[in-house]
Amino acid sequence: MTIQFTLGGMGFYQDARGRTLLPAGWAFVAIIPGDFEYGFAPQSTRPYELVFVSLHGPEVTAWYDRLTASFGHVLNLGADERVGPMMLAIAHALETGRQPDRYVLSGQIYQLLMEIYSSLTRTRLSTSPRVTRAMQLITAHAADAGFGIPRLAREMDCSREHLTQLFS
Repeated sequence: MTIQFTLGGMGFYQDARGRTLLPAGWAFVAIIPGDFEYGFAPQSTRPYELVFVSLHGPEVTAWYDRLTASFGHVLNLGADERVGPMMLAIAHALETGRQPDRYVLSGQIYQLLMEIYSSLTRTRLSTSPRVTRAMQLITAHAADAGFGIPRLAREMDCSREHLTQLFS
């Protein structure tokens, strides 16, 4: 299982359900390789900055199944939450060869997973991440009389029909 968290700029995650933009504070969880695509969102005006943690083993499969069954593959973890700094600390320790022993590292990973669950249950809306993103764009452009469904669909990188289906 890989958890990829956007620190800055914007990425995207695309699977059979559609394409979702990943601004700062958003993440995706996936088994790599898999039947999806991810990368830099061309419409981003800032460099795409990210951190990821890859986990392996039989216990991880159970965590992955629980996480995706409850919240899906795309997660709004909040830009000001603790998840990003926790992931950066783990990645930095591994990159610099200063990782703790396997028991301490296991505890840090468990703490990361609990922080993800805490963040999701604290901030979860009853809508999909794409609808949440659409609502953010609508709010941001509320004063713009030229902003309508066609422009919203373009900014969401989906068809007008798909956008309508998301809201129904």
